[in-house]
Amino acid sequence: MPDMRACYRWTLVAAAFFVVGCSTVSPPGSTSLVTSEAASFRSANDAPRVADAIRDKLHRSGKTVKDLSASDLDTYAGVLLAAGRLDEADQALTVLDDKQPGNKETLKTLALLAEARGDESLNARVDAFVKTFPGDPEALNLRARLLYERGDKRGADAAWKTSLAKGETREALEGLAGLALDANQPEDALPLADRALKLEPSDGTWVLHSQVMVALNRGVEARHDLDRAVALAPNDPWHRLDRARVEWRKQRDAKAAQADLETAIKLDPRNVLSWALLTEVLWASNQPRPAYNAVFQALKIRDDFKPAYTSGAMLAFRLKDYPKAIEFAAKAAADYPGEYAFPLIQALSLQAQGKPQDAKAVLQ
Repeated sequence: MPDMRACYRWTLVAAAFFVVGCSTVSPPGSTSLVTSEAASFRSANDAPRVADAIRDKLHRSGKTVKDLSASDLDTYAGVLLAAGRLDEADQALTVLDDKQPGNKETLKTLALLAEARGDESLNARVDAFVKTFPGDPEALNLRARLLYERGDKRGADAAWKTSLAKGETREALEGLAGLALDANQPEDALPLADRALKLEPSDGTWVLHSQVMVALNRGVEARHDLDRAVALAPNDPWHRLDRARVEWRKQRDAKAAQADLETAIKLDPRNVLSWALLTEVLWASNQPRPAYNAVFQALKIRDDFKPAYTSGAMLAFRLKDYPKAIEFAAKAAADYPGEYAFPLIQALSLQAQGKPQDAKAVLQ
């Protein structure tokens, strides 16, 4: 399936919809506390300040969000979304839905918020969206994605195909392309991914297209696709990691892969997958000490990250850190009981520490 990280960008799209209201000119005579504060909104950087000002004015006036008009709730929700305050945005939009039921964008964004927050109301909200707009492609796409995440690929396939029959959208095309990839049918995925690119060439669509190219063993095209994704979203660490995978595993371009991974880590130092791949690239580039350091960075993030034990055992032995070699090799051997290398590393490390009997016991 295509990378589902992209689904959370939908919440940002919804935020942009509502934020548009912040920049509109208020009707003559309108002096509500929301519009007066929102008038200074110029970009998402202003959102926390404007949200605080509106909240403080509400508090001082003895009012709550329930006292706001539908128009003000619309604007305030947009500010809260832009500020990343999902719980407060959810509250404002729930009140808005009560005051102005059946609004498509409100129902959609409530469903997306439940998804982003991992809220148990997600199923009910998606059902409400689809029930109110049964033939709407966006509602059907959201239902399809939810079905996919539940493991119901057949249901997701039917929903995306129904959506596509109502009107061609990037989401439906990407979903069907992803299902084709899941089924190991990249030849079927390719025309769908091509159509998605032609319709709306977003960074996520280029990533999906690159995954199809990788499945077709077309590494050069996959890298070019990811070049475009990075150009569109240079601060997305996942695009850098994805490109590093292609650069290293398909093209053996260690220098480029290392540069991308170092950038990815600067953007998101908590991504254990970036540290793991950097370990692999550095080790293969004859940089054992930096590779060993990367192992420990990965383990700081996740002390149960199994790939770190396998590479850590071999690097520790090479660098003569025998206590760590013994520790890592024992853990790796438990994870890979059929692999003889780890007991051997453990035994040789014990031998190097002057413990021949312990080494013999490990080998036996």
